[in-house]
Amino acid sequence: MDTTRSHLALPSLRFPAALAAVLLAAQAGAQAEIKAKVHDIDVEMQETPRYNLSSATTTKRVPVPRKWLQVDVVFEADSSNTKTDFIDSLQFKYFLIFDTPDKELQKKIFVATIDHVNVPKGEKFYSSVYVSPTSLDRLFGAGKSRTVNARDAAIAVEIHAGGELVGGDATAKKSSRWWQGKTRTPVTGVVVSKTKTPFAPLWFDIYAEEKE
Repeated sequence: MDTTRSHLALPSLRFPAALAAVLLAAQAGAQAEIKAKVHDIDVEMQETPRYNLSSATTTKRVPVPRKWLQVDVVFEADSSNTKTDFIDSLQFKYFLIFDTPDKELQKKIFVATIDHVNVPKGEKFYSSVYVSPTSLDRLFGAGKSRTVNARDAAIAVEIHAGGELVGGDATAKKSSRWWQGKTRTPVTGVVVSKTKTPFAPLWFDIYAEEKE
């Protein structure tokens, strides 16, 4: 047996494992802990905003503005990463059910996912979703969007970072965690982000930036 060759080979066999351990330790240190706190979930009915356009050649009159269901989540996030004052991204998962005698509507849970980026650490910001008047009319009946009450909706929100749950809250039945059950059929496309509504340019400075 060539012992010289064997001894020379041993360091090269151990080196990849040692290097892997160093890299894993460095990677673990780089993964900063992120926490997010929900201060409030505000649900209200908002009339479609009206804008005055100085350049418009004609004016269109809207006799009775329709109403949107607006969900505002006031939150604050922080990170153990001291090298930056920002959190790269937070994912908000919204869950909404309606308190209604309609048995078909009771079987559904309306969901939306909003990705926020460049979130300043330690500052209160808003995340928001909406249900349009037309969607409310389809859910409750033609013309019913004007009579829908904010109390008719129960909201839950989960905040995720890097695939992990880092915060969240709900407006009702928190202990039951109803939004995680499998008894309701998830429906997308009804709950939409602020950027997809006429509210998009309003109150811009206090809303977390959305990923394009």
